This record gives sequence, structure tokens and C-alpha cells, in this order.
Amino acid sequence: MTDEIKKDTFRAPPMPTKAIQMPSHQTEGANSGANSNAGYSQASATNDPYVNTFVSELNLPPQVLQTKVMGAILAGVLVFGMMMGCVMFGSGKKPVVQGLGDVVRNPRVTGNMRRCGQIDPNKECVLYIMNHKNFDRLGDDFFQEAQDITGVPKYSIQLSNTNYANMLIQPGWIAQIYIPSRR
Repeated sequence: MTDEIKKDTFRAPPMPTKAIQMPSHQTEGANSGANSNAGYSQASATNDPYVNTFVSELNLPPQVLQTKVMGAILAGVLVFGMMMGCVMFGSGKKPVVQGLGDVVRNPRVTGNMRRCGQIDPNKECVLYIMNHKNFDRLGDDFFQEAQDITGVPKYSIQLSNTNYANMLIQPGWIAQIYIPSRR
């Protein structure tokens, strides 16, 4: 034998078997207010839980108040809202970035200059070197590496990049070094 106390469970009131009929309103006559009030008081006197709900006001079947139907309606509204949000706000296009990103620009480099390695080694070009250290470096720190890669003397690179020598290049950023033509 158990010592459990039996608790009453909540049960929803039964659904009406047919749709609730709304009283007809009269637009003319002196008793129109009395007739419409009588219809509402008559409906509320039946103790029907579906009298003053949106179901009765919109003349919908009472099955709309079931949990599964309400869940389906809410899911449909959510999906419709997401589709409308995508249509209205989802058309933003990302701008296409031309060239390299995170480059510290050199004022000496013009837009139509070719990269080193793509043209004749005796012509002027642009060399890109990334700061692979974990600390900031100056543009001057990359001139020795540029000499090792291109074979152009360091003093020639320094004279061509005087403004760029004091530029700060952060870790992970790319230095843009102007390499003059060999004479």
C-alpha cells in the first residue's frame, strides 16, 4: 500500500460540438441595442468558455484553440516572418575587396605598378613582405629582406622609400616596398 495522496489533474473544458452562432445585429429600430445586448447576455449565461474569444468573434471553428493547431499557426507565422525578413533585409551584398587586405600603403607606389617577380628584374616593381614577428616593426626593418629577395642594393631601396622608412607595420600586416629599377 502506498501513502500517496491522489491529486486532481487539470482537465480542459470539453469543446463544443458545433460553432457558436453570433447574434444578428439590427441596424434599424429602437430596440436594436436591447436585442444585441440580449444576445450577448444569453451567450455568456450558458457558461461557454469560448464565448468571448477571437474564435467566436471571427466565426472560426473551435478546433483552432487546440494546442497542435495553435502551434502550427505560430510556426507558420514564424516562417512567414523569417521569409519576409530575408526578402527585406537579406539583399545586402558584401563589397568585393580588390587586391590585398591589411597592407600599410606606401605613398611612392602608384596604382599601375607591377609586383616583383611578374616583370623583368631590372624594372621598378612593388614587393610585399608580411610582418611575421609578434611585435611592431618599422618599414626600414624590411629593407634588408627586400635586398635579399630582389638583389637591389639596400641603399638604393632606402633612398627610394624615405617616407616609408618610419611607417609602423603591425604584426600580421603587410609592408609595401617600392623597389627601384636597376641602373
